[in-house]
Amino acid sequence: MSIHAASWALDQPVFPSACKFLLFCIADNADENNLAVVDPNALAVRAGQTPEEVKVNIEELEKLGLITPSEIPEDMRDLYRAGYVGIQVLAPHEEATA
Repeated sequence: MSIHAASWALDQPVFPSACKFLLFCIADNADENNLAVVDPNALAVRAGQTPEEVKVNIEELEKLGLITPSEIPEDMRDLYRAGYVGIQVLAPHEEATA
């Protein structure tokens, strides 16, 4: 879970709220590199949306430049079953603190 990416998602001026909440759900699944590997059907359940709404909202978030499709890294592919997709959250990386 990336608290930084999830916090960033909440700060984005995305409307309607269902689209913004989906961005939050994706970002909440992101790792330290802002890569989220998600099952679209599980994402639909978590976001309270139909699979069709998730598809439309993901397309809208891509158009807004907030996410982009991503390949699941080779070393992670065995961890996920078929149907999972990689989504890169385009939040700026968190600044390292000294």
